[in-house]
Amino acid sequence: MFGHRNLGRAAPFRFPEGPGPFAPPDPRSVKEISMSSTTDKIKGLANEAVGNVKQGIGSATGNEKLQAEGKAQKLKGEAQKTVGDAKDGVKNAAQSAADAVKKI
Repeated sequence: MFGHRNLGRAAPFRFPEGPGPFAPPDPRSVKEISMSSTTDKIKGLANEAVGNVKQGIGSATGNEKLQAEGKAQKLKGEAQKTVGDAKDGVKNAAQSAADAVKKI
């Protein structure tokens, strides 16, 4: 009717390609996570340090705007460090899962 020849027929089932949900993680992806977690932690520490300096200068000079910027930058740094820690946790869990699968 509308040019569809397969109306009423279901497509044959095909298993998805790839390793599947329970396959061990690709070691390259685990390494990429660890490198970026270190970067997040370093950037976080740098932002915290700069934020503390801005807060101190803002306090010493009575500049409330600089104090607020410093506090915001410090909080950004703390969040970046937390992201880095979380990525480490994911990396460690993935490695533990891969090790457990190898023992089976």
